[in-house]
Amino acid sequence: MKHVLRIVLALAIAGLFVFALSWSAVDITKSSNYKTYELNFLVNLSGIEDSKKDSTINDVKVELDKRLHKFDVANVKSNFNSKDNNSFINLEFGTIDDINVIKPALSLNDIFVIKEKLAVEMPTEEVAAEENTTTETETPTTEETVTEETETTPAVESEEVIKPEETYKAEIEAKANEALQKVLGGETFEIVAQNEVERDPLKIVFAQADWMYKDEIKDIFAEKLFNMEPGQVSPELIKYQERPFALAAPIDVLAIVKLLAKEEIDRSSSTPKQVEVSHILIAYKDAMRAAETTVRSKEEAKSLADEIKTRLDNQEDYANLAKEFSDDTSNKATGGLLRAPAGTNTYVEQFENAALNLEKEGQISDVIESPFGFHIIKAGKITAATEESHKETRVKFAVIFYAVQPNEWNNTELTRKHLNNVEITYTKEYDPYLTLNFNEDGKLMLKSLTEKNMNNILGIFVGKELITSFTVQEVNDKGVIKILRPATTKEADDLKAKLTQLALPAPVILIDFKDTTPQPEKTEVEN
Repeated sequence: MKHVLRIVLALAIAGLFVFALSWSAVDITKSSNYKTYELNFLVNLSGIEDSKKDSTINDVKVELDKRLHKFDVANVKSNFNSKDNNSFINLEFGTIDDINVIKPALSLNDIFVIKEKLAVEMPTEEVAAEENTTTETETPTTEETVTEETETTPAVESEEVIKPEETYKAEIEAKANEALQKVLGGETFEIVAQNEVERDPLKIVFAQADWMYKDEIKDIFAEKLFNMEPGQVSPELIKYQERPFALAAPIDVLAIVKLLAKEEIDRSSSTPKQVEVSHILIAYKDAMRAAETTVRSKEEAKSLADEIKTRLDNQEDYANLAKEFSDDTSNKATGGLLRAPAGTNTYVEQFENAALNLEKEGQISDVIESPFGFHIIKAGKITAATEESHKETRVKFAVIFYAVQPNEWNNTELTRKHLNNVEITYTKEYDPYLTLNFNEDGKLMLKSLTEKNMNNILGIFVGKELITSFTVQEVNDKGVIKILRPATTKEADDLKAKLTQLALPAPVILIDFKDTTPQPEKTEVEN
């Protein structure tokens, strides 16, 4: 009898546990943040045999589903369709997660690859990155001397070397023209673009721009795009120069552009309120930009500003008081008149707000404080805020960019498929590091690669991202590479995920994206 009671009690507890779990489960569709979306992907089946295309599409659907379910999603639907000899996968789902995180995670196809350096000399960045990598098999410690690796003779040339600049320019232009002729000949622009990027992700970029107006687009593209029709590709390469960042030398860029869509809509433009202003500044010791000769205290400055405001209230002349008392030497001689109006984000917040609160010309503010001291502001001409709407054309477009500069890295055949596993282990000081273990084929390839690149630099990449690099000091016949000490365990986990990311069975390109969240019906008052 006691045995029966124990069984009944155990079952009851188990039932309560299951009930508690189901009761605590969150139905994300009830969340106020729940939104629904539709994503349409073009499947890049180039290079896949006709007999394997259907199974490949199915494998892509399965992998996209796996990736999608790493997020909080519900009501997932997927289907396949074809049009104009192209294959598409359509995904519909609801989520409370950020769609701008989900979209790239679904189509991500960057995988691990080892590249060999083509430059003759080892740049400073490589020396710094090298301190995080070793090809030894012993467990590293914080006392490991990476200086032995870095204090080497300059890296010798690998079997591949950087070609003369003009030769490279001619080659990249020929490749860009070849891609252009493919799309002009009827091949799908997006697939050609993706294949080009995969060939050289460090120098070739594919970008799709959402709706943009003419004044938002680089002139050389705007001139072409607004004279094209949707679906049209510019019949020649677009050539221009670009600076990667402000102080960088300009590089030549080639581009192939396709107009995706064009429409004319109402465009609203607004001009904020602007107020021409004069001011009297009373500074104090230690205020921002106060003159070295300023000795008055903050309290004394406030007292003087209040006294001047009282005199202004008694109708004394503003310009004369500014010439007599203002500590802003750049404009006191002109009665405190400032060059730029308030409302143009020229001045500190306290000053801008006080000036914009003035309603009529000649009005004088109360004493206000800013980091520069105490101000008394006088309004000049006031321009009211305006808002207008007019018809204007906007476009969606896609571009393949080619950077016309020599490659620094050469691809090798050692990629993700040769990686057995990646392990996270720790030094005696509990610093995480990663160990990359290669399979038998990878082991042989790593041995050959290090023999070939003795005293040269090898880089570990995921897509276009350089993870780390190191100078080859000895032949690696163990099939193991160690990446030393990511900063935190989370960084080590993230890096492991990047290195072990599997490519999709076939690459996909996001062609269309819709927010399909039902909009609440308007009430009669709103209508």
